[in-house]
Amino acid sequence: MDVSNRIVLFDYYGLKLFLFLEDPTPLHVYAGFENRISKIKIEFQNGIHSENLRINIPGIQPLDQEEFRDFQKIIELYLPDILKSWQDCFIYHKPINPVVLMHKII
Repeated sequence: MDVSNRIVLFDYYGLKLFLFLEDPTPLHVYAGFENRISKIKIEFQNGIHSENLRINIPGIQPLDQEEFRDFQKIIELYLPDILKSWQDCFIYHKPINPVVLMHKII
């Protein structure tokens, strides 16, 4: 998995959430920590967020349980920001500045 084509959205104590340029639709958000990466597909029904689906990446070690829980929580808390970043990146071709999260999420 070539991480040079990624757009980092958030950095949470080393856990980086990002989009891949070659994976624009459907909306997939990735999170990586050290050599582990997990992927979530964000689903919509009739324009409304319906669920987040965990997708395994063949040949890549996934995040551990605590890291994945943080990944899910960040998506839950920052979904509007993630959607705006996706739009800015893939529709408007604007640069994305990563957000460093400095507070603990619960």
